[in-house]
Amino acid sequence: RIGVAVDGSSNSKAALLWAVKHCYRPGDVILLFHCQPLQFNPGAGYGAEKTFQALEDKAKTKGLSVLKRFAKRLEQKKVSCIQILARGDPASELALLTERNKCHLLVLGSHGTSYDEPKGSGGQWQQFSSWFRRRAEKTAPSKHAVGSVCFAAASSMPVPLVIVDKVN
Repeated sequence: RIGVAVDGSSNSKAALLWAVKHCYRPGDVILLFHCQPLQFNPGAGYGAEKTFQALEDKAKTKGLSVLKRFAKRLEQKKVSCIQILARGDPASELALLTERNKCHLLVLGSHGTSYDEPKGSGGQWQQFSSWFRRRAEKTAPSKHAVGSVCFAAASSMPVPLVIVDKVN
């Protein structure tokens, strides 16, 4: 099982093509994950319930459309896939989905953010690295500093994480 995070961008397209070319073997299943952050705080007590439901329905429709578009690409290549839509913090949701679905690998696009760019530059890599650091700090002995994302990912994720840079 190979997990691939997709969001409709050219970076996630590159990640999917990379996964099919370099990791996929006949009989494997690719799990397409699309994670959407929550658009609002449901407990804040503002706005009508119908408004919140309309926003949720619109986001769900958009997410399912993204998944369907990427699944169609796989179908054309005769690659079997499972589509999963999740809501919440994308970094933590992707990590949990990867673990829950027993993936052997998670592949995602870099969104132009390299692993060696300064902290705070944004992008999915930064979200993942901060999430892994938080999770590793809870599990790592306090006398050992979590000095690298690799250590944090290795101690937090049961699978390798591959970040694919789009080649122009």
